Amino acid sequence: MRAVLDYLDRLLTGRLRVLSVQTHRFRAGQALAQGVAESDRLILARSGTLSYRVEGRGFALRRGMMLLVPAGTRRSWRVPPRHAFEMSWVVFEAAAELKLPLSHLLLPRCDLALEAAAFERLFQFHAAAGRRHSLRMEGELKAVLARFLSQCAEQGAKEPAAEASRPGFGSGAAGRAMAYLSRNFREADALRGLPERVGLSANHFRLVFKRAVGMSARKYLTSLRMKAARVYLQETGMAIKEIARAVGYRDALYFSRHYRAHWKSSPSKDRVFRP
Repeated sequence: MRAVLDYLDRLLTGRLRVLSVQTHRFRAGQALAQGVAESDRLILARSGTLSYRVEGRGFALRRGMMLLVPAGTRRSWRVPPRHAFEMSWVVFEAAAELKLPLSHLLLPRCDLALEAAAFERLFQFHAAAGRRHSLRMEGELKAVLARFLSQCAEQGAKEPAAEASRPGFGSGAAGRAMAYLSRNFREADALRGLPERVGLSANHFRLVFKRAVGMSARKYLTSLRMKAARVYLQETGMAIKEIARAVGYRDALYFSRHYRAHWKSSPSKDRVFRP
């Protein structure tokens, strides 16, 4: 999974900000209504089983599994009857609005004792004050994410069928282009001159990006914009025309058509959901 390794490489060399670290035991039948994740979150299933849905696709999250849900992803979950479920999770933000170009990543099996201990340290560092603890917390989270993402890449965990890539084929140029779009997707002309920025001709760039990422640069840019728009709809009272401008669209109707095509739901309907 070239996209996952590229994401890991850029994640480890940038800054991470931990927003919260929690462990909680949820009672049988408890549920989270459908909503949009406002920040990236990494989940460790510690005991029991949870029915989880991401973008309308359901799966069982069981003891020893790990799940990464990127910001802007619609999700919901429910604890089955008669059995409780315990999980730990860390909510974080990456520097330069680094985006994982997948709806989620699911690792079927991890070293539960190792990761549970790492989450305990994250919780302790987060509860303590001071720059020293903040740096230790960032380092600990990077170690957890490195183990998680490298294992996902090795096992091919939860990869979209369209994302079959040829390892090493243009990954450097594609990675630089993805990073640029992640930083500049709010600009209306974000695609202008992008091939030249990464040192390729326009035709070669289209081929390289599609092979490395599994989609065109335009589709990847649209995905970034739609995820950001969904968070705005979920977390703010901004008018739709204001959100359109905030994510790079000059025309609110054109934005709404793209939003409906991407999420199969109108922007006004998505305001209903809460995390």
